Amino acid sequence: MRKFIASLLLTVGLISSMATAEAHAQLLSKLKLGFVVPQGADPPILVDFLSFGTPVSISGADLLDHGVEIHDLIPSQEHAGYIVDVTQIELKFIFNHPVSIAFGSGVWAPWQLTIESGAPNYDLVFEGQGPIGSSGGSSPINEHFDPSNGQIHAFGLLNATPINDTDHTLENDFRNATIEITPLISGGAIERGAPNVPEPGTITLGVSLLAGLTIPMLKSRRRN
Repeated sequence: MRKFIASLLLTVGLISSMATAEAHAQLLSKLKLGFVVPQGADPPILVDFLSFGTPVSISGADLLDHGVEIHDLIPSQEHAGYIVDVTQIELKFIFNHPVSIAFGSGVWAPWQLTIESGAPNYDLVFEGQGPIGSSGGSSPINEHFDPSNGQIHAFGLLNATPINDTDHTLENDFRNATIEITPLISGGAIERGAPNVPEPGTITLGVSLLAGLTIPMLKSRRRN
């Protein structure tokens, strides 16, 4: 009888330990969103901002698989060939799990995060610290801004990585999510002319804008 009771207690103890470990793992499970400005990689999907206030939709799978590169191409209404700085980027998505944010910025100040709302209806706003594009501030994502003398361009890299997702629940849920990214502006507009070392394709796009060709107000595209 004593052996039976001891065996029963051991079994209950093991089940309790397993349940505790599983609950602890679930508490540690989260999705890490990375936001790097200026970016240090070239993912195949590019998001072009061509107008303030209009969202573009991408999938969670885009962020999980490679991440997306964010370009500010919003043309000035006053000066031909100039691009206006995006100073805020808003992300909205539905996701019923914890999310953490990882920033990367090199020598530049990281963009600040404001959480307008959390799970399940996430509303996150990233804002460049001022003076944006100047010493002590954040790097803009303006296609015309050159943060390091032609070595790297000032685009944003947004990606997602599941943490402690042993059963792939977070990955599967986020893969099917839709993320809306909206370019915003706060404060006075900062306009920038073309840099000395434009990225390949920048000149062609600039000519298209000046020529008045029909271009979607906001779009995503794949790198050739």
